[in-house]
This record gives sequence, structure tokens and C-alpha cells, in this order.
Amino acid sequence: MPSIRELKDEINTIAHELINECYMHRHFHPTKNGEVNKVISEIIRMRTDLIYRVNHPEGKEDPKILRIYYKKIREDMGKMGRLIDKLKS
Repeated sequence: MPSIRELKDEINTIAHELINECYMHRHFHPTKNGEVNKVISEIIRMRTDLIYRVNHPEGKEDPKILRIYYKKIREDMGKMGRLIDKLKS
């Protein structure tokens, strides 16, 4: 399992890459500003939520519960990546 620092760095990297992709999409499709802004807001909200959950884990005492908890965070990171599909449709 990666360290908390590495996990937070990965979350930030994914969020920044997705936001950059949103800005590029907005540059080439200026008529979709509203949609792009909604996706950017959702990415930022999810990033904040994921960082909070990494910093405040549930079930610190039980390694089994903690492993499942961080697995769920990883799954949610994948959901953040799928937000960009809203722009491409």
C-alpha cells in the first residue's frame, strides 16, 4: 500500500490533469463553457473529498478495514477520471 503522501499526490495529479484537459476542451469548444465549468467544479469537489478521506481514515485500529477503506478511495479516484467523459459526449 502506498504511503498517504503518495496517495494524496496521486489524487492531486489526477485532478490537475483532468482540469487541464477541461481547459483545453473549453479552448476548442467555447460554446460549452457551462458544461466545462460544472465538470471542473465536480473534479474539485471530488478531490477535496478524497483528500479529506485520506487524511481521516475510518477503522484505523483494524488493518483489514483500513485496506478496504483505501481500496474504496482508489475506486472513487477512477470515478473522478470518468468525469471527463461528460464533456466528450
